[in-house]
Amino acid sequence: MLVWALTRELGLDGFRPPPEQLTAEYVTACEASLPLACEVSSGSIGRSAQGVLDLTQLRARAGEWCAHDDAVACLLDGMLRVREPFGGFRPDTPPPDQRVARTAFMTACETGLSRGCTELAMTYVEGTWSYRSPLMARSSFQQACDGGDPEGCRQLGRRMGPLDAAKRSTLLNRASAMGHTEADTDLARLDDDPVAMAKACDRGSARACLAIDDPARACAIGDSDACITELLERAEREPEPDRPALVEALTAWCDTVDRACREAEFLRDGSPIIAHEPGRYSSPDRVPRALLKATGNLGACHRGALRANRSASGSLDVWMRIDAEGRVVGVFVPNAFDPGLAACTEQMLQGMSFGVPLLGTMSTQVSIPFEATTRIEVPGSRLSRELRILQDEANARADAVGRCVLDHDDIRYVQTGGFSALVQRNHPMTDVRWTSADWTDETRDCLLAVFTEPFQSAPPVARRVDVELHFFEERPIPLTKFVPEPLPPITPDHVQLLALVSGEVEAGVAARVARVHQEVAAMVSGFTRGGLVVDTEVRVVPAGVFGATIAKEEVPRLRFEAFEVPEALWSRVPAGRYDGIVLWLPVPEGGSVEPDLGTTTAGTLRGASFSALPVPTGPEAVEGLLDGLWSQLRMRAKGQLGVELPEASAGVSYDHLFRYELHPALRADLRRLDVRERAAPDDVALLGLPLRDGGAHNVEVLLDSRRSFDPPGGKDVFEDGSTLGSDREEPGWWGVVWPSPVQVATIRAQLGDPPSAGASVRSVEFEGRVGSAWKSLGTVVPNSAAATLTLPTAAVFDAVRVRVLAVEEGALPVCNELEVYGPRP
Repeated sequence: MLVWALTRELGLDGFRPPPEQLTAEYVTACEASLPLACEVSSGSIGRSAQGVLDLTQLRARAGEWCAHDDAVACLLDGMLRVREPFGGFRPDTPPPDQRVARTAFMTACETGLSRGCTELAMTYVEGTWSYRSPLMARSSFQQACDGGDPEGCRQLGRRMGPLDAAKRSTLLNRASAMGHTEADTDLARLDDDPVAMAKACDRGSARACLAIDDPARACAIGDSDACITELLERAEREPEPDRPALVEALTAWCDTVDRACREAEFLRDGSPIIAHEPGRYSSPDRVPRALLKATGNLGACHRGALRANRSASGSLDVWMRIDAEGRVVGVFVPNAFDPGLAACTEQMLQGMSFGVPLLGTMSTQVSIPFEATTRIEVPGSRLSRELRILQDEANARADAVGRCVLDHDDIRYVQTGGFSALVQRNHPMTDVRWTSADWTDETRDCLLAVFTEPFQSAPPVARRVDVELHFFEERPIPLTKFVPEPLPPITPDHVQLLALVSGEVEAGVAARVARVHQEVAAMVSGFTRGGLVVDTEVRVVPAGVFGATIAKEEVPRLRFEAFEVPEALWSRVPAGRYDGIVLWLPVPEGGSVEPDLGTTTAGTLRGASFSALPVPTGPEAVEGLLDGLWSQLRMRAKGQLGVELPEASAGVSYDHLFRYELHPALRADLRRLDVRERAAPDDVALLGLPLRDGGAHNVEVLLDSRRSFDPPGGKDVFEDGSTLGSDREEPGWWGVVWPSPVQVATIRAQLGDPPSAGASVRSVEFEGRVGSAWKSLGTVVPNSAAATLTLPTAAVFDAVRVRVLAVEEGALPVCNELEVYGPRP
């Protein structure tokens, strides 16, 4: 009740009913022992002359009561940190506030506050200390709506397209019935009903008032942005507007609404007075792509700033007004960390052209990273493990190398250089020969002092190496909004791997495998600043069970799928315990395979992502395992979260992938889902093994520890579904068998590939077996990719199966997953 009242009074849901309508709700919430409600109803938290609550006081009191474990206060504290009245989520909220808010939303959602689920979903929509995931947002919106939050129902409905018009209308009407005026506005817009829109405006929807072109009423409701629109509209109508007076009026609004500061700065830059900006580009990447071409000029601005201020590194949020011809006519840089850099950037951007936008004038925001790093490269390090380690140790001194230029040279011109030298472990570099040294003698002496410190990782025998120096290289402008390096999570996330090694290989292989895993764990921990911990259990499989080896013929890359793992081996692996399984395959005498090239497939083994690698013969195996680990994380992120992470490719370091692409919130969600989606006590399929005589090839699709998202979310981790040949004379089937009889209550088969594609069969029959006789349990005609049979009463079987009776024309019978549940405890 308190959340419901405050979100409406503050306009956080886009509308504001008269305060007197909310008085009873505050009293009721106070009587329910919510102290924040008592402070609001008693007047302890002040109001303006217009009766609007003092946001500063409210935010402070919410934070204080949150510290006393008041879940409602924590939820409100999070909302007030990242949202603004009538303005949605703030794009400029500091990352620490974003993180605190998102944690509060997740806690509120998990403790049963449905509004917390709505706010959590919005973090997936907006990327508020999170990653963007429509799949996770939809799941949280649904949870909120099911819990009775009208905003959750509204947000879920308004994101549905014309194909789901009936469900969209149902959800919006449900939100409207719960008193959500913005749902009325959405319905009026969908029906193109001006009368309904006017009624929504009367009920307090600022958006509805703007839709009927009445910004004055929207301003009166409390929408500060509408007040700016009204101010600019009045100025536009004047034949000779007083620009200085308008700038002064806008500046007076600066503390209330960010847009006012932006509009004032645009006017100072000479922009025309513009109240409405309908323009846009067909691609959101249009401006960042154009700025990529200006990287050289932006880098010159940054190097000039670094020359005066060593700490001039960070990200500038830049607003640009682009006129109908595509020219920049105004630039605004709020909260600049370095005024000189901001001024240079503004000067460079003024007058740039980005091409004609659609529909006219527009404003756009782009975050430009100014993070220049000094990089040291040892040619040949991609081929030589020895040189790569030496290069890593050299790069550990990059800050000191950069300081040599900052202290003794002109950073605007010194960008590259190099030398060769003799290097030997635990000895200083000697016989330094400069191959490029366009810098002062002082810089050169400083660099010599840095590099003549002994190298612990250098070759044991003196060797001449080349060293290339790249000073203060700029980070590329991202094509999506730049997010600074994420803060480390409160607690580390763990990835549990199982390494399987054949007992038939020579002695010492298991120890080598363990060392490779330990080295990768150390590297990943370093990449993520301790945020991701890789734990590995190395298991030696008895001789005769492993079965798998690499073919003797030469192959450039190992190919080995999950379904090729011998049954005697995979049946020994417990389901649902591991995040990833790495099968280290022995290379027979005479066989050959590149040591860092293996297979990581979309198939899984006992609920875990699967990789196959050749047994390590040298340090190059580290790269293969890193690639496998990243590929496993990519597939889990895609299947469970609907997030596409980039592939590891040439020129993209694993440091970048793990540190900048694997967001801590994404890692935490994978862990949270793994725990939440573990098998329930009634998930008896996990107690058995798939029956393969019916033609199923992928052993995993029939036995999975993480339950599928319902379509259309799909389960893309399991892309290679078990199929039956279309030329089979007898009906095909898939099944699962138990070592001793179990109680079965529900059987569910996923019969599409992928699940969102719809069923591949027209009808199936479910059967149970006791002893050797199969008994029909019922026939089902799938109306989607899933066919489900629930027994009237639980029955005891030692096996169940789903048998194909009729196939869709031209379709190949597919079973992506067979789930079997016993009676709920």
